[in-house]
Amino acid sequence: DAANARIDAASARAEAAAVRGAAEKAKLGAVEAKARSDAQQSEAEDQRAALESKLQCALQAVDAAVADSAERANDASRARADADDSRTLAESTRARLVEAESAWAAAEGARAVQELARSEADGARKDAEGASAALQRELGAAQAQAAAELLARTSLEQERDSVTS
Repeated sequence: DAANARIDAASARAEAAAVRGAAEKAKLGAVEAKARSDAQQSEAEDQRAALESKLQCALQAVDAAVADSAERANDASRARADADDSRTLAESTRARLVEAESAWAAAEGARAVQELARSEADGARKDAEGASAALQRELGAAQAQAAAELLARTSLEQERDSVTS
């Protein structure tokens, strides 16, 4: 019986050692599983941080593109306003040129009237009765021409001044 008891005790010790070995193996597996889980969680957090960084960069790029677009729109608006101002100035200059050309044509007409008056005055000088009247017409035509030339000169000088400024 003592031998059986010793065999049973040795068998129980062997079983206990096997159970302890299995427990140690399970404990080691749990530690390895925990380490893998921690590594996976750390990798997932790194990936999340990288994605957040990329998202932040993309948002900054969108903000920069929106700001650039707004600046370009402002530049285009200013260019459009400048073009409108230039068009208005060109139309005003064109109107002044037309006025100056009209004044010049009036001066040419006055010069033609003066030439006609001169011609009439020459004929009237030969004719003693009309000499005084012809001289008066020539004087009036000369005054009209001078006034028209003065008007034309003034208009042309104003136009030149506006074009040079």
